[in-house]
Amino acid sequence: MDHQRSSLQNTGNAFAEFQILGTIFDIAVLPGKIRVGLRSNYLRRDRAGDIVEAPAENHVAVVHHSARRYVQKYAAPGQLVIARGRLSGELIADQFILLGANGPSEG
Repeated sequence: MDHQRSSLQNTGNAFAEFQILGTIFDIAVLPGKIRVGLRSNYLRRDRAGDIVEAPAENHVAVVHHSARRYVQKYAAPGQLVIARGRLSGELIADQFILLGANGPSEG
């Protein structure tokens, strides 16, 4: 089993996926990508078993050309979105969905 795990790590076949439901707080146009800041507030149980808020901020990179156009045209701070993608040194959003937006719902 250890041999299989090290083979995956050595060949780069191991990957991680993410999904973030959050509100846009920042959009930055950079060369070859758009970086979108997302703020989320999840509920979790603390050590005492009480439910508490767990706020988080993440930045996702939108690199696909059509998705970048979509984000530039329709996305704005304050909008609720779902970003799904993969971790490759940074969070790369392969799917970016605006919830309740004026325009197409997915880019």
